Amino acid sequence: MNRTRPLAAAALLAAALMLTACGPSQGWSKKDTHPSAWAIDEKNCLWEAAHEQAPDGTYTPVERSDEDTQARVEQCMRNLGYTWGEVDD
Repeated sequence: MNRTRPLAAAALLAAALMLTACGPSQGWSKKDTHPSAWAIDEKNCLWEAAHEQAPDGTYTPVERSDEDTQARVEQCMRNLGYTWGEVDD
């Protein structure tokens, strides 16, 4: 079982966020939600993207491509009502 896959996806996400620091800040935002909650929701979405529920109700890590993981995180965040774009610092 390769446990580095979720870490690699998190590192990729962090790198992408750091690269946007050169220009206008980009990130997830949700009206009437404090920015501290955004990071928690994003971490939860990343965890969900890296795990699947087994028939017995337990969760097991799964290997996915970075692109698939990122797409799942994006969909999860959108399902929670977040939008991606410029954010206030």
